[in-house]
Amino acid sequence: AGHAPGVAESTIATPADAQVVSPTPEVTSLFAAFFGAEAGQPAAGGAGERIDPAARGGAGEADALFCAGHCLERGLHGCEPDLERAAEMYQVSAEGGHTAAMWRLAELLEFGRGLPQDEVAAVRWYRQSAEAGNVQAMSGLGLMLEDGRGCDRNDSEALRWHLAAAEQGQALSQYCA
Repeated sequence: AGHAPGVAESTIATPADAQVVSPTPEVTSLFAAFFGAEAGQPAAGGAGERIDPAARGGAGEADALFCAGHCLERGLHGCEPDLERAAEMYQVSAEGGHTAAMWRLAELLEFGRGLPQDEVAAVRWYRQSAEAGNVQAMSGLGLMLEDGRGCDRNDSEALRWHLAAAEQGQALSQYCA
């Protein structure tokens, strides 16, 4: 699935030109709590495997970056709210295949929170996350399609996404469907 016909692709940072984000001490401690081990210590049941959540490409990097982004977005666990850094963390996590990060990045892009508003990119990330089964992204995509924001208006596709989300208990989509 690509972008809607007649709608240009959006430009957001790619891994090649993205800035490397170093986690704060608070975020590093969150990684340790998330993984149940300190960085560099044996993983639970890992037969000597070591976890370094801050290492690029390390085991669980996308999950750790999503968790860090969530804490930065919401100001949780001693992190000061920082929507720009949250968006950066979500983007790297989303590019690593994390479907919840795709949904959060889409919402930030949709409303221009932490990065410039880009409804075309929001639709692309909502769609990728929705196709992977994220219920919140299904609902978000349905709303964008209903209004023709970032894509051509498509009521039948919007209804299809709302019904899929409604079947999984998503209240907003239950109302919209």
